[in-house]
Amino acid sequence: MPPSYEQYLELLSEFESLTKKVRSESIFDIAGYPHYENVASNILAFFLNPNNEHGLGQLILSSLLNLAAASETNQSNVQVSREAYTIKGGRLDILIETDNQLIGIENKIYHHLANDLEDYGKSLDEWARPNQLTVVKIILGIRKEQESFDFICITYEELFSKVKERLGSYATTSSQKWL
Repeated sequence: MPPSYEQYLELLSEFESLTKKVRSESIFDIAGYPHYENVASNILAFFLNPNNEHGLGQLILSSLLNLAAASETNQSNVQVSREAYTIKGGRLDILIETDNQLIGIENKIYHHLANDLEDYGKSLDEWARPNQLTVVKIILGIRKEQESFDFICITYEELFSKVKERLGSYATTSSQKWL
């Protein structure tokens, strides 16, 4: 005898009462969409924010600041945003604000640096002025780019080497999923 309508409703009710597994983000959720530079910037922004679920705390941010010869201390209240519109309407890939610093990152993956760094630098200086924040300007890329307008060029290879050098206890205390 085939199941009745009431039996199907009862089965659906039982199914709804089952414990639901909390879904955790994957690397693809963070990446957002498939343009190389945007994907890399989304992933980088995720790892630069010490409050995210990766469990690496300040490791990535402090490693980047170390390479930029900038202060690594007092990095509380970190806010990371993507695609900050500059004074002239350009878009700075990553903007990080802490209690005492404003960090601008122009990310270069498979394209040469053709951005208006003067506009980006002036925008960062203007945004930092009201809270008297120290400005750190970084070009992060696959290869070394020409440094200008106070932007410091750091390669991904340098960043990954610095992170590996400092990884230490993070290897056992961070989320193994994100490590």
